[in-house]
Amino acid sequence: MLPDDPSSPGGRGSARLRDSARREWVIEARSDPARDRLLVVSPVHGDLEPFRASADHFAPDRYLQIDDEKWTLFARLVERPEDQQLRSTAARAFDAMVRAAQHQSLLGAAEDDDE
Repeated sequence: MLPDDPSSPGGRGSARLRDSARREWVIEARSDPARDRLLVVSPVHGDLEPFRASADHFAPDRYLQIDDEKWTLFARLVERPEDQQLRSTAARAFDAMVRAAQHQSLLGAAEDDDE
């Protein structure tokens, strides 16, 4: 475990990002003994449903499955939201996560904006 490892127990706070459709989201990185490492992703506006992502294979039918690297990326973003390089890297990964959540029907009313 790294000295600044964001996987310590409990909530880590939140950060805001926009996806490629310019929708703003709040991302919370959490580490929970029952569910392990997860992200809670909530839209700031609109009719989309929040979704959750798990780095530890929790509830694969209800949670988007992500790898350790993505969870750590977002946990670090929550800790350092002003880091522009980190923010840029997270934004690219986040857009892919939103699209995956859409395709797995985890977002409710979401539609692709690929046109």
